[in-house]
Amino acid sequence: MSRDYQAEHRARADDLGLRQTSIGSCPRRLAGKRHVLGECWCESRLNDHGRRYRRTRDDKPIVMWEPYDAYGRDLTEVISAAEADGLRVHISGASPWNPGGTFCIAFIPQSGGPDAA
Repeated sequence: MSRDYQAEHRARADDLGLRQTSIGSCPRRLAGKRHVLGECWCESRLNDHGRRYRRTRDDKPIVMWEPYDAYGRDLTEVISAAEADGLRVHISGASPWNPGGTFCIAFIPQSGGPDAA
């Protein structure tokens, strides 16, 4: 019998208080900015298993990436770009995709952003 990895992922996300809303993974959209194909920092190798969610406690949108590993230089570049676009970044070991194998990089709109109401 095959496993339903997507259903398992959704259940783990739900346990973390997240509801997946799309597979869109460009965090810039949380800040009201456009994705620019070929130039956007969301094309980083860290954008693995990227998805958009809403937190169940307050319905605020977030984008999460769930890479298996990261180099410090890559993290620094992504964090700097996200902050320049007006996003907060939270890094956690609580990843709904593959717990223990991936970690989570969450991008959260600053208060007052277009989706931060």
